[in-house]
Order: sequence, then C-alpha cells, then structure tokens
Amino acid sequence: MAESGEEPSADELPPGTTRTTRAQREAARWLARLTSGEATESDHSAFVRWRAEHSEHARAAEELAALWLHLDRIKPNSRLRLRRSGARYLALAASIFAVLCGFRAWHQWRFDYVTAVGEHRNLVLREGSRIELNSDTALDVRIDEHERHVSLVRGEAYFDVVHDSRPFIVDSGDVQVRDIGTAFSVRRDTGSEVHITVERGEVEVDDGGSGSHARLKAGQVAVSDAGHDLQVGPADPSVDLAWRRGRLIVVDQTLASVAQLLSRYRHGYILITDPAKADLRVNAVVNLNDIDAWLLALPQVEPVELIKVGPVIWIR
Repeated sequence: MAESGEEPSADELPPGTTRTTRAQREAARWLARLTSGEATESDHSAFVRWRAEHSEHARAAEELAALWLHLDRIKPNSRLRLRRSGARYLALAASIFAVLCGFRAWHQWRFDYVTAVGEHRNLVLREGSRIELNSDTALDVRIDEHERHVSLVRGEAYFDVVHDSRPFIVDSGDVQVRDIGTAFSVRRDTGSEVHITVERGEVEVDDGGSGSHARLKAGQVAVSDAGHDLQVGPADPSVDLAWRRGRLIVVDQTLASVAQLLSRYRHGYILITDPAKADLRVNAVVNLNDIDAWLLALPQVEPVELIKVGPVIWIR
C-alpha cells in the first residue's frame, strides 16, 4: 500500500472539487485496499490500528459510511440541494473514486493481459488459439513444450482453441478447465463463483475446492461456488456470450443481479436502496457501449426512481 501520508497530485481530484483532508485521503486508500479483493488478514489488522491511532482517522472512516447514508436520504428532486449542502460529501466521493481507479491501475502491471472497465480485447497466441477478454479482466499465459496454460485472475474470457498435442488448460481459483480444441468461456465473479460455458466441442472441469469433476459438451454450463459440487445445466451461448457482440442479454433476472452485472462494464457505482426494487424481475437487451442510457430510461418501464450523481447511479 502506498505511503498514506503523501499528498496527491493536482490531477488526482476532478476539476472543481474541494480538497479533502489528509485523513480522508488515507481512508480512501484504505477503502481501495480493503475492497480490492486482495486484502489480507494483516491488512485488516493494520486498518484497525490506523483507525485507532487518532480521532481524525476514526472520523474519516465513519464519513465513508456516512457518505452513502447521506445519498440514501436525498430525494430524486433534490439535486440542487445536494450540490449545495452536500458539496463536501461529493468532493470526498470524487476523491475516493479517483483513488479506487488509481489503485486498480497500479496493479495492472502484474498480469500479462489486462482490460480496463468497458474495454474488449482480442489476442492471438503464437500457436494460433484466440482469446477474447471481456471488460475488467486480467489473465496470465504460459506456453511451453508440455502444455498451454492460462490463469484467469478476474473477469471473463472466451477461448477459441486450436487442436494441438499439448492440452490447453485454464485455471481460475480452485477450478481447472482442460481442453484440446474447442470454444468456451470462463467467468470469475467478484465472489467465489466461476462459470464455464461451452460453445463448441467438450471440456473437462475439475473443482479442487469440492473435489467434483464434470465433462461439459456444447450448450452446457458449469458453476463452481465455494466448495459446493459443480452444478451443470443447459446454456444458451448466444445469450451468455452476447458481450462479444457488445450486448448484455437479461432473461428474468432480478434488478440487483442486473446492476451487479452492469457494474462490471461501467465506471462508478449502481446503488439500490429499496429491497423490493432490488427483487424486481427484469428482461432486457442492454447496449454495453451506452449503459447509462438504459439505466436512465428504466423509470419509464419499471416502478423505480433514479438519480445520477457523478459516477453514482442511485435507484430507489
């Protein structure tokens, strides 16, 4: 973690925002670390010690939670009041967002191939296999005389594998997918779930967490989740892989699930504060190049209210 006391450069904060205190910037850095998915037990212990060092630290940490509580109290027709009385909170939100983006960018050097949020990238390996990286994806590739090996660290990738005497292996967490020549995708969600969808051919899936094994054919999906046995079922690759065509196809999913999926493709946050609205069932085709247009039109087809504050879209 970067030294918490250093001053940010002028371009770290968006133009027109007020400067936050050092304790607030340190709290933002802690937030970035603790929500990165890579925080260790020692990181959490260090944060507790930092919080206890000074009352300003504790206050700054509390303000992070207060920020979202503050947004939750704002009515959709109160944008002007937010801009006036909530300017201090918006400045803090903007700086937190900048730190979070900077923290993610700082980590990109560790992986062979990376896509940013909203980016789609195509690769051709030297032996001819193709890899398509979805938004916010990171992976490592190793090819030698014995095997072709890909480690999916986060995100989602589609693999169109050429036949070769060497197996093509994709691992993600405890899950390993083994293939000789076929087309399939692997998605690693923010939590522990890993999804494998086969478009063509067959793959073998081993889940080291549960010890279960499955052989998937075209039109099947396997889901691994926190030590449970692999769940295998039918899949529609034209729906599951629509991201390759710049679309997200939603079939009878909750609004909360849709918001989580869309968060993979856009900068900022989508917040739903009403549990009843989070459980609304949604069917939609979303253009991933213009996500906000779909979100802003949502109140026309669903019983929700929406307000956009900078990178935050708040649904209630």
